[in-house]
Formats: sequence, C-alpha cells, structure tokens
Amino acid sequence: MKLSLFRYSFYLMLIWSYYSCEKTAKPLYDVKLDANFDFSNVTSGSNLIRNFVIIRDIPVFYKQNADQRGVDTSRILVAYPSFGLIKSRFADEDMAFIDDVIVNLITATGRRIEIYRLDFVQFNTGNEIRMLSQTFGGLKAELSKEKIDIEIGYRLRRQPPLNFKGRIEFGYAVFEEE
Repeated sequence: MKLSLFRYSFYLMLIWSYYSCEKTAKPLYDVKLDANFDFSNVTSGSNLIRNFVIIRDIPVFYKQNADQRGVDTSRILVAYPSFGLIKSRFADEDMAFIDDVIVNLITATGRRIEIYRLDFVQFNTGNEIRMLSQTFGGLKAELSKEKIDIEIGYRLRRQPPLNFKGRIEFGYAVFEEE
C-alpha cells in the first residue's frame, strides 16, 4: 500500500511538473520615451475628483528600435511597460500636490488599459513620482501601430502650482521566446 501511494504521488508530481512548464521570455531591449503635458484644466484641488490629461500621438518607434538592434519583429513574443515617472518639465517642483496617479493607454477603439499606477504619492516624494508598471500582455499590438495615446488620471492633495508643466517619462521592454 505504501509503495502504491508513493508511486501515485511520484506520477502525479511528474505529470504536474510537465504541464506546469511554460514558454519563457528572454529580454531583448528596453525603450525609453517621454511626453510633455500641462495641468491647464484642473477642475478642483480636492482629492475627491479625478482630473485627466490626454496626450495624443506619442511616437513609440517600435519598428525603428527593432531594426536598430537587428531584431525581426516577428521574433518578439511580448512587450511590457517597463518604468514610468512624472516630473516637472522646468525647475524642481515638489510633486507632493498629487495624491495618486493612474496612466492608461487608450486603444484605437477607445478602450483604456492601465499601464502605470501609484495609489498613494508620498508627502516627501520630491520632484518626481515613480509609478509601478502593470503587466499588460497586449502592449505589443498597440506599439506596432507606431503611435499611442495615453491618459494621465490624477487626484490632487492641494492646488498645483500655477501653469504647471509636466513630463511623463516611460518605456517598454521587449522580449522574445527562449
């Protein structure tokens, strides 16, 4: 009986390990991008209302970056958002006036897909907000269109500096199948 239970457990673990194997992705390269925006139409300094800024037609240089690195785009398995930060375009503005931030990619159909987020901006954040990236598997299809639209949604802790001009720096990492 003990031997039979051992065999059963062994075969079960063997089958489980076989089916748990999945394709692994090898990183190819990382691309860094940026875009400028203004807080020109802030509706309120309240953290109850989410304000939005939409930045249209941001070039992502998907094909150009692949060509520069000698990578055939058909070899690319997936692309993920890599890093994201928001900072002041001029001077060292304290970014603590922002309470939280969400960055969405807007598809051609109008669907919004979250790519970066920070639920709570620290009071001592300084002059930049480092956001956490989300794992969105459909980014490759959106990047292959060569231009993207993004939406920055934010809530304020207090009124932002007058005529605040910001910059979002972000990027994507490209992977191939091993």
